[in-house]
Amino acid sequence: MQRYYILKRPPFRWGDYGDVLAHGFGGIDEGVCRLQRTGPFVPPLTMPSCDVIVTDPIRHDLERSALTGFSFVPVVKAKVVELPWHEWDAESPEPDEYPPNGEPEEYIDGGEHSPAAAAALGELWALAIPEVARVERDRRIVESSRELHLVLSTTQGLDFVRSPDVLYVYISERARAWLVGRVGEWVEFEAASVR
Repeated sequence: MQRYYILKRPPFRWGDYGDVLAHGFGGIDEGVCRLQRTGPFVPPLTMPSCDVIVTDPIRHDLERSALTGFSFVPVVKAKVVELPWHEWDAESPEPDEYPPNGEPEEYIDGGEHSPAAAAALGELWALAIPEVARVERDRRIVESSRELHLVLSTTQGLDFVRSPDVLYVYISERARAWLVGRVGEWVEFEAASVR
């Protein structure tokens, strides 16, 4: 039986503070992905909300791969706050700097847009993943993703697939291996229950 995984972002150092610094906020609306984040550094793959955003080099690698189930949507860098968190002590249990009001979102909400930091990020692309799969559940309210069952016959054999039933991105075993080899530090996977 073919295996699929739920693509997740790994627990990041510094908890919610690290999540905001690494991923920022974004979403695709009417075919446009608007991103708010920190710069000048961006990981090669990030997942603000439920979207997957990649840098230009990763886009080119994906285009050359044999993987299926995605196209690319340009990312509009709506707000990029200059904050070189990638230079902070990665071994420290706390970030070098906290936002003034103590809320993680304030790293972005409380800062000014920096055209230089935005330019340093380079071109970014959101993966447009088709919502063709169906997910079944045995009861209306579930307690965990283990109670959601991806229906294999609806994936069309795609390596990246979504379902309108849930917000997850499902990926094939082949896509998992590809991602581990290229952006392993920035992704995590959970085996999906399939039917």
